[in-house]
Amino acid sequence: MKKHGIILLLVGIGLFFISIFSSSGYVGRRSIMSDMYNMEVVICEGGSRWEDGKVSGRHTIPLSLLLSLSTIIILTGIGVILLSKK
Repeated sequence: MKKHGIILLLVGIGLFFISIFSSSGYVGRRSIMSDMYNMEVVICEGGSRWEDGKVSGRHTIPLSLLLSLSTIIILTGIGVILLSKK
């Protein structure tokens, strides 16, 4: 079971770094929390037409969602490591 916890821990850390380095929307003039809230990982850039305040065909994932997911995976991995019997 300890190996599963280490794998979860490494996956969570990897997801954290991949999501930070592949995100867009950073503006240095804002606070760190404002930047984290407004940054996103772009999956498909899409077209350049605007529809209802969004770019049509653009698919993104908010950075805050990925950071929350990586935190949950890291904490689960740490819990599995600590609670393993070996």
